Amino acid sequence: MILSNVVLYENIVKNKDDIKKVKTFCEEFNLEVSKKKGKKFSDYLEEEYFIDLINENVSYDILEYLIDLIGEDIKNYLMPLFRCVECKHFKLANLLIEKNVDINEKIDIEIIQYIHGEESYSEEEILFKEKDFDDYLKDKEYNDIYYHGLINIIEFLIRIKSLDKEKLTFILEKGSIKLITSTVLITFIYDKKFKFLDLILNYRNNLTNDIILNQFLINGYKNKNKLSSKQINEVIYKYGIEEITNIISKKGNYITKYKKNSKNEYPIVAAIKTENLDIFKLFLDYARRYKIMTRLCTNKVITNCIEKGQKNMLTLLIKYAEENGINIGNCISNQHSLITAIHHNNFKIFRLLMSYVEEHNKLTGTFLLLSAFEKSSIRIVKLLIHYAKNGIINFYMNENDSKGDFPLLMAAKNKKNSQFFQLVIEYANEHGELLKINKCDNKRYFPLRAAVENNNETIVKIIIDYANEHNILLDLNKKYNDEVNFASYLIYKAIENNNTNIFRLLLEYVHDHGILLNINFNIKKGKDKSLLQLASYNNNELIVLLLIIYAKEYGILLDVNLSEMYFKYPLLTAISNNSVNIVKLLMEYSEEKGILLDVNSRKEHIDSPLSYAVKNNNETIVRLLIQYAQKNNIYLNLQRPNWERSLKTAKIKKNETLIELLNKYDIEHKLDKNIFLQFLNYF
Repeated sequence: MILSNVVLYENIVKNKDDIKKVKTFCEEFNLEVSKKKGKKFSDYLEEEYFIDLINENVSYDILEYLIDLIGEDIKNYLMPLFRCVECKHFKLANLLIEKNVDINEKIDIEIIQYIHGEESYSEEEILFKEKDFDDYLKDKEYNDIYYHGLINIIEFLIRIKSLDKEKLTFILEKGSIKLITSTVLITFIYDKKFKFLDLILNYRNNLTNDIILNQFLINGYKNKNKLSSKQINEVIYKYGIEEITNIISKKGNYITKYKKNSKNEYPIVAAIKTENLDIFKLFLDYARRYKIMTRLCTNKVITNCIEKGQKNMLTLLIKYAEENGINIGNCISNQHSLITAIHHNNFKIFRLLMSYVEEHNKLTGTFLLLSAFEKSSIRIVKLLIHYAKNGIINFYMNENDSKGDFPLLMAAKNKKNSQFFQLVIEYANEHGELLKINKCDNKRYFPLRAAVENNNETIVKIIIDYANEHNILLDLNKKYNDEVNFASYLIYKAIENNNTNIFRLLLEYVHDHGILLNINFNIKKGKDKSLLQLASYNNNELIVLLLIIYAKEYGILLDVNLSEMYFKYPLLTAISNNSVNIVKLLMEYSEEKGILLDVNSRKEHIDSPLSYAVKNNNETIVRLLIQYAQKNNIYLNLQRPNWERSLKTAKIKKNETLIELLNKYDIEHKLDKNIFLQFLNYF
């Protein structure tokens, strides 16, 4: 006889209702097996094959016979037991349990397909999408169960969407309460399987009280709408207040004889997270009655109240602390709680906390002020300053945090409200504190730089006025990079923002204080615009004029032909913007300085100035270009690859003056007739 798993399996399936034939074959088969050294019958009827026999509806009598042949090794056949419960083959499941298969054991999640086939849950379905369950997604137990760990029989049935009341009842009767894990309960709540919760809570087993209470009270709160105070009371009085006090009084971990909660979470924290005020009050009531929660006034509890915006809970907690002589001043005045309130922009809670501080503590509030600036909370800033004026808080306006931020800089960085900056200035003036307006953070940001980059004219003016009033020289000569100082960089940013007022303020300051600008620099070394190119690009005639005046005054020769990475230069951008006055300014300056403007463009793939003027139908600029070319003996080259495209897109068919100008230029300079005729055909 051939000894193989397949031969044995096929013979049993073939005779699945005929125990006599199966016995005859198996006895012969087993006899041959016994002749093989180190081999047993179970080696040829492994778990996977036994599951397949169950799936093929092999009769109970045959399966019972096979279990006897397998012998003691049957205790390792956990997967067949899971399959029996899944398909409600409870008679066979009972037999396996009697044969010492432990229903409390776990299987590896990766072998589910051997039991059930394809998994029913997709990864997306497994992930709890409800906001209230975010913490559980990070829970190691959850991840172990659903991705790379072991699962028990209830978790297995949940996974394959096969759990029902009958199966759960069987499991509770045969198994340990250890099977009711926090993940099981939280899944029931999420899936609204309240009949399963009722079944578990009503299942009477004195040995399970602590586990049920621990898991249910801690994790059941995750869905705030499903557990009322009445329900909690029923659970409490069913299982006894002593059991609850034993759990609650343990030091933060809620350890039971079987396991501890993986989040190390007080039940009262769970009540806060679910925003269930009734349950929160219930816990405080128990705390008062039995004096068992003296540790509830902790940073964690207070922080959770703040994060959830639970002012009423926090008020009750403070009242409870005062009634019981518990000092929570350190929890508040360590600033973590106050900063948390600021970060959540909760003015009411912040005011409540500050009221407590006012009665019990005095604190340094510089970092609170930084947080308030960061969150743009003007009400909190004003409240902090109010407390500072009344001696409750001390501010040190030049004090910085680990990132180098300090109040004046944070106020300057704030894009939403210039009032923050003015408040800092006023407070410093009232308290005789000289502000370090040149101070930088770790990234070389200082108040003036932040104000200019944020395009905040008001703050720029306040800083300059403050510096002048207190005889402080703004440190703008320090290097921005290897080529330029910060003065040149800030001028560049003002032009980039097209803010003429800030530009003038800065230009006046550097002029008055003898700070020299590098106005020809390119901030990204050829990849960006020069100051003149940027002003021309923004079509800002006044800034172009002021740059020319500044250059003349300081004897700086403007590079009027300096181009950026796309080979555009001031004249070209001025013409593309139809800016006649800027074109005139550039021509006048270049003529005065003996510089020839590039009127033909140096790159073949870039439209020439004349091409742009034609496309824009701007006869004034065309005339200026022709006059400039004639005056400087420059030949305007029409034979360019982009010229034809310019003609096609030009909208000057009715502009006879422009045509006449070009025709005259053509005759005077003997241009290629074919080129010009092509041009005329477009009109």
